[in-house]
Amino acid sequence: MAALIEEGDILARGDVRDLLVVEHGSVVFCDWPRFEARYRCVLVLDEGEDAFLTLVLATAFPRLVPLWKVEVLGERRLGVVLRGLARLAGCTTIAVGVRS
Repeated sequence: MAALIEEGDILARGDVRDLLVVEHGSVVFCDWPRFEARYRCVLVLDEGEDAFLTLVLATAFPRLVPLWKVEVLGERRLGVVLRGLARLAGCTTIAVGVRS
């Protein structure tokens, strides 16, 4: 979730939130398994969005992911993914920034 919040653009989409967020009575939660199973067939994604979601979801649901996906991320999204991987490894001091 931190990676989606940091990236900002994808989570700002209503169709993404509709697929990810579930309201059940007074409880609101992210249904990651449902999102992971359906995002490719429900959402219209460009190549960069698909690559970003694939890599981010792979941190939550470990799987083999082709590394060529990073080619279409762009610097900003690559930085988000790298910081997420560093957090997953327990490192909070990595500085991956985007050049101005």
